[in-house]
Amino acid sequence: MRLGLAFLISMVTFTSAWAQSLGDKPGEKSYKDADWNVPLWTWNDHLHGQDIEWVDYNGDKALQFTLEGGKPGIADDNKKQAYGPMFRERNELHTKRYNSDPRIIEFKFKMIKGWRGHHESFFQVHSHNTKCTQQEAKPPFMLHLHKGTLRAQTFDEHRKVPKGRTFIVVENDSGPVTRKQLLGSWHDVKITSKHLDKNRISYSVKSESLGINQTFPNSYMLSCGIPFVKLGIFRPSKANWKHPQSLKKINKTSVIQFDDLKIYSNK
Repeated sequence: MRLGLAFLISMVTFTSAWAQSLGDKPGEKSYKDADWNVPLWTWNDHLHGQDIEWVDYNGDKALQFTLEGGKPGIADDNKKQAYGPMFRERNELHTKRYNSDPRIIEFKFKMIKGWRGHHESFFQVHSHNTKCTQQEAKPPFMLHLHKGTLRAQTFDEHRKVPKGRTFIVVENDSGPVTRKQLLGSWHDVKITSKHLDKNRISYSVKSESLGINQTFPNSYMLSCGIPFVKLGIFRPSKANWKHPQSLKKINKTSVIQFDDLKIYSNK
């Protein structure tokens, strides 16, 4: 009886930790498969212009994201700057913020086509919320493809590198994981975070299918930040203010599928 009551209380506590929305705005839409333990949500102010759809595979279903080039993701992505990309492109969904500090994130993904650009992210742990401004609350961890190799990015724990630090993800220490390996096949990912104190976090990535078992240098998150996960496609435009000859260039379409999303504590 005591064991059953304890289990019920723990489940209620975990569920309530996910009850805090990223805005609870009218029009938010959620996506969740039967074998996921958390949903993904839209923002109602997204200017997607892109596709998010369920697709069938081997009797199961996956969530597919398609991102065309040449379109800013949301209004803030289209703010003109003195240098850098003309805008940012995105087609992504987010979990709700979690206060119970789940430390393990698992999912499967398959890249279908594209993914030839620079800093093209498909996974982020973010921390932006109403108490932390967009400028301050940088993602403490990201996975992206850059020039054909899989890379992880952390936010420098000493904040000496404002734009973060990028590390090549390797296969059994024998070399980088490449776009060729990722394209067309399903891959498992397990991301474990360990909070060292209120600001510093250690992240590790494991994947049986890709032969990855790697821990990255500690990342930094502002104490006002509340973590949440984003899946999808996020990248800079190919057109860059610093290079006038690039201003008419457009990224190629990228497509990725996700399944089996689970987030939980390892306590």
